[in-house]
Amino acid sequence: MELSIILAKFWGLYLLIISLALLFNKKNIKILFDSFSTPESMMMSGFLSLFIGLFMVLKHNIWVNDWTVIITIFGWLALLKGICRIFFPEALSKRLPKFKNSSFMPIAFFLALLLGLYLTIVGFNS
Repeated sequence: MELSIILAKFWGLYLLIISLALLFNKKNIKILFDSFSTPESMMMSGFLSLFIGLFMVLKHNIWVNDWTVIITIFGWLALLKGICRIFFPEALSKRLPKFKNSSFMPIAFFLALLLGLYLTIVGFNS
């Protein structure tokens, strides 16, 4: 449970900071997406996601009916994202411009903000 609490604090604060930064500074969204527009940068970010995902899946693969499953799901999603970015960087970098101008992006960042707030509260109150 201690690892779950540490990871809840980490992911909670991470999501809070990133989502607030992108919600209040929308021009950075375009900069962020432009920086990942090449297959090379997509692949490099895939290595990082793969690393984080493997670590989390190996250390926190806990499938229970409480808040700790969120951490497990983050690990699996990071692992899958890393694998996809490493194996299909060209295809993913071609699809990226569609997401850059999507009206769903602010909603996604707001949902990330809420999830970050929840994990931060759970992490620091456990």
